[in-house]
Amino acid sequence: MSNTASLKKEYVERIAPALKSQFQYTSSMQVPVLKKIVINQGLGMAGGGGEQSVLRLH
Repeated sequence: MSNTASLKKEYVERIAPALKSQFQYTSSMQVPVLKKIVINQGLGMAGGGGEQSVLRLH
């Protein structure tokens, strides 16, 4: 199973019901839905050199 599928399964089975009960939503359509998650990763000393920094990562 891919990581994306397991995260969606976790949200549907555990997180959404918890949000529904915590905020006392009457409909499952009221529960917020995640559309996109972005994770940034710093490159430390390798960053800032343009093409050379990309080559150093390989």
